[in-house]
Amino acid sequence: PKIPVKPQKPLIVALGGVLGLLAGVALAIVRSLFMGGIRNPQEIEAHTGLSVYSVVPFTQEQLLIEQRIAAKTPGLQLLTVSNPESPPVESLRSLRIALQFATLEAGNNRVMITGATPGVGKSFISANFAAIMAIAGKRVILIDADMRKGHIHQQFGTTRENGLSERLAGMIDDTRAIRREVIPNLDLITTGKLPLNPADMMMSETFSNLLDTLSAQYDLVVIDTPPVLVAADAAAVAPLAGAVLLVARADQTQLGELNESAKRLVQAGKPASGVIFNAMDMTRRHYGSYKYGGYRYTEYKYKAG
Repeated sequence: PKIPVKPQKPLIVALGGVLGLLAGVALAIVRSLFMGGIRNPQEIEAHTGLSVYSVVPFTQEQLLIEQRIAAKTPGLQLLTVSNPESPPVESLRSLRIALQFATLEAGNNRVMITGATPGVGKSFISANFAAIMAIAGKRVILIDADMRKGHIHQQFGTTRENGLSERLAGMIDDTRAIRREVIPNLDLITTGKLPLNPADMMMSETFSNLLDTLSAQYDLVVIDTPPVLVAADAAAVAPLAGAVLLVARADQTQLGELNESAKRLVQAGKPASGVIFNAMDMTRRHYGSYKYGGYRYTEYKYKAG
C-alpha cells in the first residue's frame, strides 16, 4: 500500500517567501527601468554600466535658484558664489580629479555636459562646475550650446543676444561673442538668438574651428548642450569633446532614458564618460548614505578651531 506523504509546510512557506522576494525584486527592477525615476546611484552603475562621477545632494538653495532662473530674476544666480560651502558645490568639486584623467587621456580639454531629457539640472551643473574650476585658478570658458532652450545667461545676470548663434553665422567675432570675466577667470558665450537650424550649426566646420581656437586659449572649455533624447545637437558635439557627462535627476530620470542616451552617444562615436546624479534627497530613508569613492557620502560642516 502507498504511504501518504505529509506536506512539508515549513519548506513550502520558505519557498513561497523566496519566490515572493524574487518577484518583488523583479518588479522593482522593471519599475525603475520603464516606469519610475532612478532612486539611487547604485541603480545607475548596476543597470547601465556607467560610472557615477558625482552625487549632487538636493538642497532648498538649489530649488530657489532654479525658481529664480525660471522667473527670470535679474542678477547672479550661482550657488558656487552665494554659498561655496554648500553640499552641492562640495560634491561638484569631486569632479575635478575624475575629469582631469578623462581629458588628459583624450588629449582634449573640452567637457560636454548634457542630460537625457529636459529639467534634470544640466545647466545648473554646467555653470557651477565651470565656476568651481575658475575659482580654483583655471582659465575657463563656458559655452551655452543649447540653442533651443538654453538659459545659462540668466544665471550670470546677462542676456542671450550676441552669442554663439551670431558667432557661427559670421555676424560677430570672438571679441563680441565672448563675455569676459563674468566671474574671475570665467568667460561665457551665451546661446545668442535662438536659430532655426541649431543642429546644422553644431555640425559646421565653423563650430569645430571655434572650439579649436578656444581650447588653445583656455585651460578648460565647458559645453552645455540640449538633451540627448530631444535633439541631435548633443550627438553632433560629443565627438568634439574630451569628456561627456550625462546628468540624471533623482526620482525623475529613468534607467531606460539613460541607457538610450548612452547608446546614442556610442553611435555618435563618443561614449559617455560618466554620470552626475543630481538632486539626491539625502534625508529620504531609502537613500541612507551612499558609498562613493571608498567613503560614505554624508553632509558635514568644517568648524575652524
